[in-house]
Amino acid sequence: MAIEEAFKPVVELEILNRKETLTVQEAADFLTVKKNTLDHWRSNGEGPRFSTLGRRIVYRRVDLVQYVKGNSVEVF
Repeated sequence: MAIEEAFKPVVELEILNRKETLTVQEAADFLTVKKNTLDHWRSNGEGPRFSTLGRRIVYRRVDLVQYVKGNSVEVF
């Protein structure tokens, strides 16, 4: 395996972490859920906040982080 191939996931994650707004697929990858799950949440008024730019749906990375923090469970 070439070195470039080995580091490709790391580079992609770094690019994702620097983007302020994410596509639906990028947001799903960030949350480690399927795109369909994110679509379902959105259609039911659940899940993280999102915005629309024309017909395009985007998620702000800070909203995704806040969603994860707000849905963490403390284990005793």
